[in-house]
Amino acid sequence: MKNKCASSTLPSVQTESKCGRPLGMRFHFKSGNLYIADAYMGLMRVGPGGGEATVLATTADGVPLRFTNGVDIDQVTGEVYFTDSSMNYQRSQHEQVTATKDSTGQLMKYDPRTNHVTFKVP
Repeated sequence: MKNKCASSTLPSVQTESKCGRPLGMRFHFKSGNLYIADAYMGLMRVGPGGGEATVLATTADGVPLRFTNGVDIDQVTGEVYFTDSSMNYQRSQHEQVTATKDSTGQLMKYDPRTNHVTFKVP
């Protein structure tokens, strides 16, 4: 059986919600881990040996992630900061984020030592 997510065609709106849509990636140089902000799958990580990505977070403080898109890493502490563009809309509804002036986006912090995600309040 062929995995439709492993096809050579570009992802479509119909498949990306099932297969994922990575929108941001960053390496943590000390560990060799690649962190991925996937619009549908949440925060993910691929270890230094490669392979399939592991989902690290689909919620923050119990609130589901809907449109994860950006990621950056504090190279000293290893803490991962990532964004979720909307608490109301997924990437497939990105026009609604602008049309409704949705301002529910959030900045989160993932602590790899505790595997816990929290909202990062300025």
